[in-house]
Amino acid sequence: MKNAADTGEKLSHISTIKRSINKIEKDKKLITAGDLQDKATKILNYARGIEKSEIDTEIENIRKNMEIYKEKDYKQCAVLSKKIGEIYGKELPEQKMCEEKYILAITNATKLKDDEEKVRTEIDENTYGVGTGRIILNPFAYDYVVARYDENEKIYENLIKIYDVAGETGEAKIYEKKLDDLNAEKGIVGAFFMIYGAIVILILIGIVARIFIGWTQYKRDEEEKMLGDVVYG
Repeated sequence: MKNAADTGEKLSHISTIKRSINKIEKDKKLITAGDLQDKATKILNYARGIEKSEIDTEIENIRKNMEIYKEKDYKQCAVLSKKIGEIYGKELPEQKMCEEKYILAITNATKLKDDEEKVRTEIDENTYGVGTGRIILNPFAYDYVVARYDENEKIYENLIKIYDVAGETGEAKIYEKKLDDLNAEKGIVGAFFMIYGAIVILILIGIVARIFIGWTQYKRDEEEKMLGDVVYG
């Protein structure tokens, strides 16, 4: 099946053809001359024959192919169903169904964006901005922050799926970019924390080493003092 834009354009042309045929039928009634009326009737019958054999068949083929859009592109399903409904002068059941699916998808996307905003706030409250990235200074907050990043990632993935199936490909691409940026930011947070953690460990080792050396020196001095007391009585 051709893309939805081509199909929509085809339906617009079909609608124009049907209006033209209906106009021929209407204008035929104004013809009074018998021989001309017979010719007009032949023209109308020929047009109706093409309409029945070619145009209506094409519409039904498009309608059958719309099963794809029912599951993968709610917006186009609703738009194409509406166009076909306008041609026949009645609303198709597919139009209402796809419109309801589209509205539900957008409603779910709105809720997810609210959830994402809350998660983002939690991340920002537990990290510090440095340039275009963020870092963690509190080692006890690391697991919590990583969990929030994972939650944020799932929200973006769900938003991409929802916008794709709703037919809002532009929004889906926006969140694909946001997901890439989020993963890059998460990578920076993890890398910095590893470096930061290594530095903290080295500092602690240094402190412990100095304490140990000091204690060893103290014990040695104490032993030498005790030995001196014994020797010199």
